[in-house]
Amino acid sequence: MALLLLAIGSLAEWKDPVNNLEIVALNSTKCVVHRYTKEFLEGGITNVMERLYSMATTAASNGKTVLLPHIRNTPCLVNQGHGSLRSQWIPLSQVFDRNSYCQILAKEGVCYQCSSIPREFEHEREDYTKEVLSYNESCNKDHPDVPVPWKQRCFKKSITSVGMSGFKPKNHRTTLRYSKNYFEFAAQLKPSAKVEHAIKTIISKLGSKPFIAVHMRIEIDWQLLRGGKCYIHPKDIVHSITSSNKFQELHRNGTQIALFTASGEKDKAHMAWKHVKGIQVITTDEETSGFNWQQKSLVDQELCRRSDVFVGAMVMSTFSQMITYLRKSDGAKDNYGYTKKHNKAKFGSWDEIPFFHCFT
Repeated sequence: MALLLLAIGSLAEWKDPVNNLEIVALNSTKCVVHRYTKEFLEGGITNVMERLYSMATTAASNGKTVLLPHIRNTPCLVNQGHGSLRSQWIPLSQVFDRNSYCQILAKEGVCYQCSSIPREFEHEREDYTKEVLSYNESCNKDHPDVPVPWKQRCFKKSITSVGMSGFKPKNHRTTLRYSKNYFEFAAQLKPSAKVEHAIKTIISKLGSKPFIAVHMRIEIDWQLLRGGKCYIHPKDIVHSITSSNKFQELHRNGTQIALFTASGEKDKAHMAWKHVKGIQVITTDEETSGFNWQQKSLVDQELCRRSDVFVGAMVMSTFSQMITYLRKSDGAKDNYGYTKKHNKAKFGSWDEIPFFHCFT
């Protein structure tokens, strides 16, 4: 993987006395001593992964020391329909294993500290939380899909904090979201211990049944987008899948199939599969009780990644695209997709079915 690499001097390693984690400092003139950059990341789980990559590439080019970011516990657009969810910043470690991210930074020669605040400011954590961490927690009520403008905030002239709205890379879609380097980076990120435990517990309950995961892109925002031009009704998604030769092959001889649906509207998704014979719909409510939106999203993503067969949404879904790439990097071959063409759901192999851009 080729991030924007930094010329590396000799490495000095020590143990963080607070968290007992390795922290890497680069004795290089290109690493600005005691100058840190910390980002606050918005969006869904794939957006967060994309912005983690952006952080690494940006930091590698400017020589500042990266601090672990905070992320919003739920996308503002989602939060609009869930009044009980309080928007707040949570540490990266609640969702991803921070050591896996720090190992990537070390591998690529990025200056970093594997903590959310530098060691020398640990005694001022309360002041930092009050002045910076609590800033901009509220969502933009009038336009929840647009982040509240974020002004760079400096703490003690050493920690520069910036929100994701302050980062606008050139050629964003081609250089980040769809680049090989980005996907290779994403494949190295690991779930936090809490999230990984939930994933393994769910999978252990499946036994030997064939395991299908389907990304049901049926949320209200998709239904309203461009007057529903991109929306496929849940029953049409189910019909396109169950009518396929692949489904018939798995279902041969009355074999029961374990089916998991990744969706922000799980009740609707489950209802669409309710009357399909031979299907055991997998729920995760018990294992993810008390999880925030981002943690639940990562559970969904990883269950899809580890399934025997994955069916993704090819109507402009970065979530499905990310899962398919991760599965391919893992050697998984059964990757399928559904799309909307001529107002009908179309099912097929991920690499064969045309990626229909519903905006055109």
